[in-house]
Amino acid sequence: MELYAVDVFKKIWHNIFRGSDFYMKKIFGLLIFLLILFLAIVCYVFFQDVLPGIVVKHRNKVLIKQNKLAYNLVVEALEKVRKDTGLGMDYVFSPENSSIESAKAFAKYFKKAAVPDQAEMYPVKPMYPMENPETGELAVQMFGADRIELKNGIYLNVIQAGCVPMVTTDVLFNQDGSVKRDKDGNPINVEHISKRCAMIQVDVNGIKGPNQTGRDVFSFDVTREGYAFHYSVWYGNIQEMVVQEKFSSKLKDYDLNGNFGE
Repeated sequence: MELYAVDVFKKIWHNIFRGSDFYMKKIFGLLIFLLILFLAIVCYVFFQDVLPGIVVKHRNKVLIKQNKLAYNLVVEALEKVRKDTGLGMDYVFSPENSSIESAKAFAKYFKKAAVPDQAEMYPVKPMYPMENPETGELAVQMFGADRIELKNGIYLNVIQAGCVPMVTTDVLFNQDGSVKRDKDGNPINVEHISKRCAMIQVDVNGIKGPNQTGRDVFSFDVTREGYAFHYSVWYGNIQEMVVQEKFSSKLKDYDLNGNFGE
């Protein structure tokens, strides 16, 4: 029975293609079409799903490397300030200085550092979307007014403070980034004591972006006694990232178009 079926198939095949390659050309053309369609689908999936993931992974790897480099450079310079002066950090970050004067004093602890007299500021966004308490738009922070520009593209923005305990007021935020408000709709504030001499904001790759805290921007607080990483909902934890070599799970990709919550 099996031999009979094979013979029948052979006869049918012979009759179909006997004396002409018309059908063979049809089948070959169909196979070529199916192959092209398959390759097109593979390419689409690669460029839509696979390639973006590869690009993001590479970008994150580069940014983590830049964060570690910037972190080590700033810590090394701050340690030099502490050891060289022997008089407290306010020898360089004096409360009598303006921010630009402290930036110029601190720039001496880096190789080939420049301090522009008039630097163009640019927006830096927080780790995840946050509400501007006054406008309801997405919150941003303007960066770079009094900055040191290092030869490797790192920017250090210096904000001078008073070196004495001062009461500062911050707006409280909900976990989704919205402003905490009272029953009348007014923002809820919290007061805390700060005795910093200066804040040093670090952008590891300058103005080129992504310009987002927790990704390529972090900050140090400097007091008379020393320095510490500035942790907040804005900045995340640079020390954690340097050790674990990964970004915070709170970090979100988003643009600054539109209002908060849209």
